[in-house]
Amino acid sequence: MESILANVDAAKLAVGAAIFLCTAALVLGLSYWSGRAQLKRRLKLMEERQELVQDDETSGFSESVLRTYGPLAKLVLPDQKWEDSPIRAQFMHAGWRSPNAPTLFFATKALLTLGLPAVALSVMLSIGGFTPLTISLTMLTAGLLGLYSPNLVLRQRVELRQRELFESVPDALDLMTVCMEAGLSLEGALSRVAEEMVQSSPLIASELQLVVLEMRAGRGRETALRNLALRNGLDEIESLVATLMQAEQFGVSVVESLRTHSEFLRGRRQQQAEERAATIGTRLTFPLMTCILPTLMIVVTGPAAIRLMESLGKIAQR
Repeated sequence: MESILANVDAAKLAVGAAIFLCTAALVLGLSYWSGRAQLKRRLKLMEERQELVQDDETSGFSESVLRTYGPLAKLVLPDQKWEDSPIRAQFMHAGWRSPNAPTLFFATKALLTLGLPAVALSVMLSIGGFTPLTISLTMLTAGLLGLYSPNLVLRQRVELRQRELFESVPDALDLMTVCMEAGLSLEGALSRVAEEMVQSSPLIASELQLVVLEMRAGRGRETALRNLALRNGLDEIESLVATLMQAEQFGVSVVESLRTHSEFLRGRRQQQAEERAATIGTRLTFPLMTCILPTLMIVVTGPAAIRLMESLGKIAQR
């Protein structure tokens, strides 16, 4: 009897030990997996912050382009100094702040201005049958296209970037309002919002992080905020900076100013969305007239036209 009880106790002990070992292994595995996942997230956030603060290093391809086509940039450089050039502001608004960006831009412009007419001339000479006037006009058109197409790309880049900023500014203001109501200072609220909006809007997060870095580097709050407005050229950000400066000068509550400005920007964003939605009918007129209606007329009147032509052919044969 004692041996049976001993065996039962040993079996219970073995089962308990097995359950303990399995549970311990499961807990250790889950903790290891969660810790590894959290470490990966932190490393990813650190890499993203480093990319937001520092410009990417020039790649080998860019370096080769700079060495090869850098002298071409001198052909289309502005007459005035680069610091006084209006296109420098467009580069800042587009987010192209690398020291090599102007050289690459103007080198591309010069290369397209000279290369597109050469390509057009070679194609027309290989085909043959073109008059000298036609060749000259085609080369002139190709040269103008190569000269102004980089400016169009730059302008489109500025518009897209400013549009993204405009869409994300109200959300950033809401987060700033919550942070300042919780007791954070303006600098702390900007830093916290920059950390929280890295995933949803990296662009506004990078801009706010630059403001925080300027403040920590010793620049005044007003200078850092005005630099934010100058870097982006967006009216909404300029009005935000003016609101913060006025609130600080006149002793008005910054939280109330942020809340009021956020509601104003959100209403303006909704108004612009409604305006774009109202113009959909006008924008669809050209595709309807050129693509859909001709096809519809062919489908509807095609069989009748074919039968009419067959009937007329039979009458003509008689």
